[in-house]
This record gives sequence, C-alpha cells and structure tokens, in this order.
Amino acid sequence: MLTPQQVDADQWFAGAEQLKATHPIFDWLGAVDDLGRSDGLRVVLQAMDPDGRTAAIATTLPRDGAELAGVGDIWPGAVWCEREAAEAFGITFTDGDPRPLLLRDTSPATPLRKDVVLAARTARPWPGSGEPGGLAGSRRTAPAGVPDPAVWGNRHADDPADPAEIAASLTGGRRRRR
Repeated sequence: MLTPQQVDADQWFAGAEQLKATHPIFDWLGAVDDLGRSDGLRVVLQAMDPDGRTAAIATTLPRDGAELAGVGDIWPGAVWCEREAAEAFGITFTDGDPRPLLLRDTSPATPLRKDVVLAARTARPWPGSGEPGGLAGSRRTAPAGVPDPAVWGNRHADDPADPAEIAASLTGGRRRRR
C-alpha cells in the first residue's frame, strides 16, 4: 500500500512541483473527511512515473476555512479533481476553477463530509444485518455513517451539532430504536 509523503498545507504547491520532477504523470487528487480520527480534511495527490510506479503527497486541512493552493498550473488534469473536492468537501483551491462541477444548487453543501446528514440515508428503511427486507428475528440496525438522531435531529442552523458529538455517534450497526 502506498503511503503518501505528508507535507504542510503551505508547502503543498512546492511538494507537487517536487513530485512532478520524479513522477510527471498526474494520476488523481482526492479528499477524505477524517472526522472521528482527527478534526481535519485530508487531501491526497498521486502521480506516476513513465514505468507506472506511483508516489503521493498528502496534507491535512482544518475543517473550517479549508484552503489549499491549486496545482492546475502543474497538472491541468488536476483541475477537475480539485473542483470535485471543492464541491464535496468545501475546500477552496486558490487559483482553481470555482465553477460548480457535479452538484445542483439544491444539493446539500459539502455532501461527503461526515457531519452532513444525508436525508436519504435516514428515510429509507435499513434492513439490518439480515438479508434485504430483514429476516424474522434479526435485529434492525441503523445505517452505517448515520449519526444518532439525538445528536443531529431537529437542529436549527443557529444551533449546529458539534462535529465531535457527530463523530462519536457515527458508529454504524447500532441497534435502531423503535
């Protein structure tokens, strides 16, 4: 498994330039919400050399005001991935393309962050640990990744749930209350 070289956010662009010197082919750029492990967003950039060997760099950004230098000047193909990470995780890429890529205006902001509850995950009955539709006598469990309704339910915009509370309640497979 490839372990990315960790760089500070302010050294991201320089790290990408160094990576291109040895691995000139852009492979992918993506983000991960590490809520529950750390209080940040991790961004990873992977590139390949002409022989197909890969190398990667990674950085961690704060959840609020996540901003990172765009690498579109180094790899034009990275702009698409940056736009996707910007929409899905709320990361601002300086000198990046700010246009929306995939989501409509009615979509939830930053849908891939773990502190954003997707209504479809809670509205559809979850079959539990048995076969779809549930087996007789099987325990019904909450969907993985859906926080406890006591933490996020019936909240107003001026009283958001604390990300630490949400992370603590993200244990999928807990018994559903009836």
